[in-house]
Amino acid sequence: MRILILYIVSILLAAIGDACMDSGGKLIGHSAETISIFVLLIVPFIQKYKGGWGWYIAAYLFLRIGMFDLFYNLVAGNAITYHGETSFWDIFCRLFNPPVIAEFFGRAIFLFTGIMIPIQNIK
Repeated sequence: MRILILYIVSILLAAIGDACMDSGGKLIGHSAETISIFVLLIVPFIQKYKGGWGWYIAAYLFLRIGMFDLFYNLVAGNAITYHGETSFWDIFCRLFNPPVIAEFFGRAIFLFTGIMIPIQNIK
């Protein structure tokens, strides 16, 4: 369960950092990004991996897909379904332009999977 909390904290801090840097708050943005990376770096030292590294990398990626854009948009003051125009992920999302409910359903599946992987691999 520790790893799940650390991953969520890291993703939240990364979203806050990106949103602050994009809106001109460079000091807060860089600080949040630095703490986010630090949290990810300490994970292997405080958590024993039962199922191997691949599962934990997948869990982090799935959690990030499920949560990052939502946190970023909330902090930046954008519409919850806003997609930017510069990152590969935003371009990918704009390419498909799914209905809002389909996008949230897809994110919920990624979020659920990202939560279940660490729970299934608890030592």
